[in-house]
Amino acid sequence: MAVGEKTSPLHIWSKKGGWFGAKKRKAERERTDQARKDLDSSIEAFEGLDTSNIYKDAQNVYAGARNVYAGAQNKFANARNQFANLENTMEDLTVNTQQADFEREQFQQSQANLLQNLQGAAGGSGVAGLAQALANQGAQQARQSSASIGQQESANQMAAAQQAGANQMASAQGAQAANMARMQGAADQQRMIMGGAADQQAQILGGAATQQQMVLGGAAAARDLEYQKQQGIIAARTGQFESAAEEQRYNSTGAQIGRFFKGAGEFIGNTTEAAAMAAASDRRLKKNINKIGQSPSGLNIYSFEYKDTKHGEGVYQGVMSDEVPTEAVSVSFDGYEAVNYNMIDVNFKQI
Repeated sequence: MAVGEKTSPLHIWSKKGGWFGAKKRKAERERTDQARKDLDSSIEAFEGLDTSNIYKDAQNVYAGARNVYAGAQNKFANARNQFANLENTMEDLTVNTQQADFEREQFQQSQANLLQNLQGAAGGSGVAGLAQALANQGAQQARQSSASIGQQESANQMAAAQQAGANQMASAQGAQAANMARMQGAADQQRMIMGGAADQQAQILGGAATQQQMVLGGAAAARDLEYQKQQGIIAARTGQFESAAEEQRYNSTGAQIGRFFKGAGEFIGNTTEAAAMAAASDRRLKKNINKIGQSPSGLNIYSFEYKDTKHGEGVYQGVMSDEVPTEAVSVSFDGYEAVNYNMIDVNFKQI
């Protein structure tokens, strides 16, 4: 106890604690009430937690996937034979007659010169024979020139035939290459379309599987959270009940009176006398309330009846708990107030 603090000889009153420690009990009661309010608020907030499945409306993000190769085109579909219109470069070859013409002119000139030189020496008959001989030589020379031209024409025909064969081979090879290109392009196109369709299907199925996993996982998580929520509410309410029960035991009228008389050496407990010292005085429990007087300290005195006969039958004299000092008031488990009449100058009695 602090130095200089006043207290009664029987320790039933102190400046700090008031009568029978009422100030301390009041402070404890206020802390308990505040704790109960805080707990009720926490429970209310806890009960309002959203435990729904946040994935219940999950969508398959690949549901609308499309085949990006569905419209693939064969880039070789219009391939053409680049050798189809080759020209035979040998078909227009010409015969070179310049050499034959030159040889004929030279021969004719030599014959003319020879005839002129021999005309005077051989006479007319000799010239005739010589001319015949020269004509035979000219015929032979013409045959030689004709043979040379024929050789050139044969060579030209052979070259043209060879070029035509080469052209035909090139055209056939070009057609084959073009056809192979078209077939290869068609095959590539088919592979792209089928591959794209497979990828599309894989995406749709994978998205659906992911969606299902999210929905099921969310449902399981929501169920677990609901279980935890209920367990938390049960634990909180259990703690609240135990706290209220403890408060009831502490604030019970008989216990308070018993502690008082035990400290004074006169333990009474839950006797009729003790009950008379702390009576239910909450205005809400009473009816037919009439003011009949006033105590020396100024407390109003009333006559009344209890609404519930468990508190007593008949007409009683007493006070209202909301009009007396808080030190003399306690709160029971059911939330109603009781007054310790040993702390006030009014007698509680039946009249």
